Amino acid sequence: MWRAMRHPIRFGRDHRFTVRHASGYLDGELEADAARRVRDHTHLCPKCREMLDSLRRTISSLAGLRGSRRASVVPDVLDALRSDEHRTS
Repeated sequence: MWRAMRHPIRFGRDHRFTVRHASGYLDGELEADAARRVRDHTHLCPKCREMLDSLRRTISSLAGLRGSRRASVVPDVLDALRSDEHRTS
């Protein structure tokens, strides 16, 4: 894993790969090699780790809106995102 840090080109490729495949990773849709690549990169890259954590929180917040009987879920989504923003600030 630490070899990637010595190879900035590989690190950059893994960074772009992780950004593109973050949602699939969290949904468990990636093949084992691809999931390992994302997991290994996020151990090394604080930006990607924070991006995955933020995406996890967003998914969790949105999952809590299921079954809402309101005419629009927009206010609930905005409230959840604002709440999340305050926790990470």
